[in-house]
Amino acid sequence: MTIPICLFCGVISRGASVRSSNYEDQHAFWVKSLNFGYVLFIVITPVAGALLKVDDADISKWPPLVAPAFLFAKEHASWVVIAAPALAAICKYVAGKLESSYFLAPDDADRAEGIAGKVWARDNRIAIRNLPTLTPESPAADIAEYATKTWISEDWLRWRLAQPGMVASAFCGFPIEVKSRKWGVLVLDSREPDAHIAPDTEQEANNFEMAAYIIGKMLERW
Repeated sequence: MTIPICLFCGVISRGASVRSSNYEDQHAFWVKSLNFGYVLFIVITPVAGALLKVDDADISKWPPLVAPAFLFAKEHASWVVIAAPALAAICKYVAGKLESSYFLAPDDADRAEGIAGKVWARDNRIAIRNLPTLTPESPAADIAEYATKTWISEDWLRWRLAQPGMVASAFCGFPIEVKSRKWGVLVLDSREPDAHIAPDTEQEANNFEMAAYIIGKMLERW
């Protein structure tokens, strides 16, 4: 088990060398690494189970360079049988989430995706209302309009429409700063196309800015 775990950790640690600005490569790397971990842990589970059935006396008769390693592996094989399936499930679940809910959020606004990505790149509030109310049977023109106005791909939008629940028809996103640095983005949404989730007056805009400031200060304490 030690070798597979070290191998998986080595692959994962490789992610640190992927440039944080190269979001496409970074995303692809993590998805592939997690899928690799899933296959690895699935494979070693029956191997560890088979190793537990081998008698220590039989292993001791193996070549001197091999026997100690297999005896060591057998000592840890019992918890491998328990832990490896759970680790495999975690890898598969996280990889699936990354593949289905990924948006680019680089500092280059032209390459950003989704409301959150655009807010992050522009470092400014974005409000969108009166988007088409979509269903899986919506016309292609409505899907294209929605995708264009929210900076997402039509393929991803069609996938989302095939899932349970409705898509929002209005959004308002604004950046959150922690210690004077961009920390994240908060996005409000509503199924009502004309929902009042974006500021219309200077006073309302100030209220939004104050809310973002308070959230940032609260995060500084964590």
